[in-house]
Amino acid sequence: MISLSFHEFAHAYAANRAGDPTARLMGRMTLNPIVHVDPIGMIFFVVSFMAGVGFGWAKPVPVNPLNFRNMRKDDIIVSFAGVVANAILIVAGIVLMKILILAGFFHMSGGAVYATSNIQHYIWRIMIQFLALNTILVVFNLMPIPPLDGSKILMMLLPRESAMMIQRIEPFGFLIILVLLMSGVLDFIFGIAWAIIHSIAFFVFAL
Repeated sequence: MISLSFHEFAHAYAANRAGDPTARLMGRMTLNPIVHVDPIGMIFFVVSFMAGVGFGWAKPVPVNPLNFRNMRKDDIIVSFAGVVANAILIVAGIVLMKILILAGFFHMSGGAVYATSNIQHYIWRIMIQFLALNTILVVFNLMPIPPLDGSKILMMLLPRESAMMIQRIEPFGFLIILVLLMSGVLDFIFGIAWAIIHSIAFFVFAL
């Protein structure tokens, strides 16, 4: 809920700065997770989570590119803002964990972090899951599959004819994502991304 709220807030904030107040006027420029919850997306997440997948979505932020001062540049910035928000949460999470290690709340020895109580172990697991989730959101949203943010960024960078080709597959985007998810392709990609973030985090912890 925290990660998705920051993601959608970033879209709304960037759009408002670019000259489009649509999301702000609709009350979407907020960190309140209730405003960003998509009922169907939440139900789908719960059902798929029980099936061992855990896939859902938030309510898309309404954006009107016609209000942008520079449509091409601002559309890229607004699309990229959500990914940047999740990347910032990753950095913030690593910094907070490092502070807790320095404060003695967690103990590090031999390249591993140790929790000496159940509550410490629980908090550490939550924070690791927080880093993993935001890593997944960064990689997932950068994928060039409509309607994900990555496809919008790519369409703005490509010539009009090529962008239209990507736009034509948008009706099948959800199906493509499900196929990639069920086939294990996304797990493989997420695994690589998490291995990189995990290595960076423990490098910081060891400093």
